[in-house]
Amino acid sequence: MAAFKHAQAGDTLHWLAYTPIEECFFQGDDPFFNARQTPDMLWCRIVANAPWPVLAELDAYRCVIEFQLLTTAPRAELLEQYRYVPDQVAIVEVAPLFFVIPQGDPNGGPVYEDFVADALQHLAANHLPALKQAALTMLHLSNPELWLSSALRWLLVLLEHQPQDRQALRTLIESLRSLRPPDWTAQTLAVTLEPPAEPAITPAPTPAPRGASVRACCLVQHADRHGARCHSINLLLQHI
Repeated sequence: MAAFKHAQAGDTLHWLAYTPIEECFFQGDDPFFNARQTPDMLWCRIVANAPWPVLAELDAYRCVIEFQLLTTAPRAELLEQYRYVPDQVAIVEVAPLFFVIPQGDPNGGPVYEDFVADALQHLAANHLPALKQAALTMLHLSNPELWLSSALRWLLVLLEHQPQDRQALRTLIESLRSLRPPDWTAQTLAVTLEPPAEPAITPAPTPAPRGASVRACCLVQHADRHGARCHSINLLLQHI
């Protein structure tokens, strides 16, 4: 929730994956030092790129780890920090909704469906104060360790910071039916994706439809790549 509030305060959140080459130590690199110098780091973890071998076969001079970090630093600062290893770093801007991840005991019951129906009705009628009051009442009556309670707390946060985003509110409310974290990929992709630049091709002396189809094809390919990357980050954040 802290990362989401950073975004609401105007910070841009970046997910950074730093994968040193296996021979980095022989090139004078210190990946641990590089990662720790990442500016404005909110969170970091280290993962192995492959299963660890038995201790007797472990090569201490072979780097097989990846650093995954979340930071509020501008992209330019991150590129400057990793300027000597640019091919070993991937930087992706993370949409704030990706941090809206309810957690807790997924114990459910029929009362959840009643709340979902009432909440969606308030949302459709644009009665946000009534929706907020319903969420507060349900939260007061629920065990704070429940997945439901976590989702309700997130609902209140969205009502405070993004009341105009009705689709996000609806998606979060409807997630109470499955008690599974919302998949924000499609929504954030639709909002953040910008068409790529026009391909540098020489116009043929034929009607425009071919050019339009080329542009549409490029947009689809760009959306596929961006969407797959966003979906991977969304799933990863749900399991950290």
